[in-house]
Amino acid sequence: LYSLLGPIYERQERYDEALRTYQRLEKLEPNLPAIIFGAMASIYHFHKKMLPEALQYAQKALAMDANSWRVHNLLGVIYTDKNEFRQAIDAFKDAMQLVPNEPMPHSDLAKVYLAQGRYDEALKSVGAAVRLAPRDPYFQEQRRQIQAAMASGKE
Repeated sequence: LYSLLGPIYERQERYDEALRTYQRLEKLEPNLPAIIFGAMASIYHFHKKMLPEALQYAQKALAMDANSWRVHNLLGVIYTDKNEFRQAIDAFKDAMQLVPNEPMPHSDLAKVYLAQGRYDEALKSVGAAVRLAPRDPYFQEQRRQIQAAMASGKE
């Protein structure tokens, strides 16, 4: 029952209730699928802005499923927000190794490089995302923003 309620609460944007549901489920069944820990990490990160908790659950998800590119990518996003860029870069590269034709890890890696002022690497990374998803306006816009940052010499 709890495994069904969590996603329902998430879709209803009732994140506190979703977290409580997942936490109850974790107590009842400590060997949860990685997707549940990933969902908890996402809620803590994107909706609660609680990075230590997000990192904790993302690491649990990774321990359960080391081949999940989404978990590696989520870890990269969390590390980016913690300004732990070396770990973020490693996580995004791990995601890219698992799914070389997925544009999102390339795009997220470009954000790290941009934050570091590494414009050429940022442009190369977002260029890979654009090549993989040429019709996606998000990646096109990201490339324009990086080019503008390069031209102005700042982020």
